[in-house]
Amino acid sequence: MAWCENDRVGYVLGMARNQRSEGLIAGALTQAQQQFEATQFAHKTRSGSWSKKRRVVAKAGYINGKSNPRIIVTSLRRKDWEKQKLYEE
Repeated sequence: MAWCENDRVGYVLGMARNQRSEGLIAGALTQAQQQFEATQFAHKTRSGSWSKKRRVVAKAGYINGKSNPRIIVTSLRRKDWEKQKLYEE
């Protein structure tokens, strides 16, 4: 990093997590965990256009000052397809 800074080379690097850095964002981590846990639910439409409740997974996002939610509905079983796996695979 010092070399880059001395030679005016911009950089973006991953930083290893540690106790101090996690302590600085502890509140945000707790909030993120609570939001993560609340992003899967059973849902049935009010209009009755769905014949039954179905599994819905939501990913709450906020990008460039705007909300950016992602919502999917699936028939795949929770035990086979955990919510994060649905998005990543």
